[in-house]
Amino acid sequence: DDRGAYLDILSADPRNAQAFENLGSTLLPGESLRLPDGLLVSKRSLHAKAAELDESHSSAHNSLGAMLDTDEVCNLKGREMNQRALFARAVELDPGNAVAHCNLGVVLGRSEVIQLADGRMWDKRSLFLRGIELDPGYAFAYNNLANLLHPKDWVRLSDGTCWNQRSLYLAAIQLDPKFAVAFNNLGLSMGPWDK
Repeated sequence: DDRGAYLDILSADPRNAQAFENLGSTLLPGESLRLPDGLLVSKRSLHAKAAELDESHSSAHNSLGAMLDTDEVCNLKGREMNQRALFARAVELDPGNAVAHCNLGVVLGRSEVIQLADGRMWDKRSLFLRGIELDPGYAFAYNNLANLLHPKDWVRLSDGTCWNQRSLYLAAIQLDPKFAVAFNNLGLSMGPWDK
């Protein structure tokens, strides 16, 4: 199994950041496992270890941010970081990380703008649009972009196509037919005459 393979890698190379990140991804929230050295670790601590071992690991920063509660902080090499800081760092480390763009968009306030290390300014809408551009198959990005729109609003994607709220929810559902939140959001977006 994957866990066994990652544990074998860590037995041979206990500083392998990618193995820590991958191993963390195999655990459910709240689940723990024992490392080859006998240490019992959680999903969160595995992602934190990956980010500490490789400060340039975008996915580890993104995964660790996803493990934190809204007001929670973690300490990475003496630096306190919250969700926003971790997601921003993940985007800075890998500008092609669609999931990190979307996660950063989720934690920003509705009218908030953030400037990243490259000087670019981002708001929720631009982060979700970028997430779709980077990964057109990422249902979460369509759903979250739709959540920002009013029923009569339209948005133009980078490919030139125009979408309204309902079409974005439908795209999310088509991409992930088990995405219950998108089904719910689609239903809420419909007036009583549409149902």
